[in-house]
Amino acid sequence: MDFFTQIRKTALILFFLIGCQFLSAQSVDFFREYIEIEIEPPLCNVMGFYYFKNNASMPVDRTIYYPFVVTKFISYPCDITITNMNDSTNISFVKTDSAALFRLHLEPRSITQVKVVFSQKTKAQQFEYILTTTRKWGKSLDQAEYRVTHPASIEVNMHPSGLFKKTFLNGKISHYIQHKNFMPRSNLIINWSEIK
Repeated sequence: MDFFTQIRKTALILFFLIGCQFLSAQSVDFFREYIEIEIEPPLCNVMGFYYFKNNASMPVDRTIYYPFVVTKFISYPCDITITNMNDSTNISFVKTDSAALFRLHLEPRSITQVKVVFSQKTKAQQFEYILTTTRKWGKSLDQAEYRVTHPASIEVNMHPSGLFKKTFLNGKISHYIQHKNFMPRSNLIINWSEIK
């Protein structure tokens, strides 16, 4: 085999591999999330459920970038667990300065539900949950639900809001926000103050 034939074959293999990776990335939709945030100053506990759909007729492995807001006031999360709810297995992940990276395997024509749990300590009376990375998926969330719970001894303000429901239970207040066809323009920012 001459040099130019070898180069052509190598280029074709690279083109095929890149094309497969691009197609697999395009075949996966992130279409729904349900997030519970419990404020217990100075901790904010988060439990999120995320729904991914593989539209392809073949299995897909996708690297998921899960970001956190980390500032001089909000520390990097502790007690992080990531679980594939389809088979109740823990998913290993790699920590970066402000994210967790994990590999998600999706069966053909299937929906995979992932649960992420973590806690963050805040020195300020504020917490920020990242929503804007949804835009990187290139489509709106079919459904997005957020529940924020806190002691009745504090008052909270949140942005952005939506269809809103407020309930009281066991000395705590729960705020429920729901969106349909949701493409976030900003993160969910929660501020609070003690009621005097």
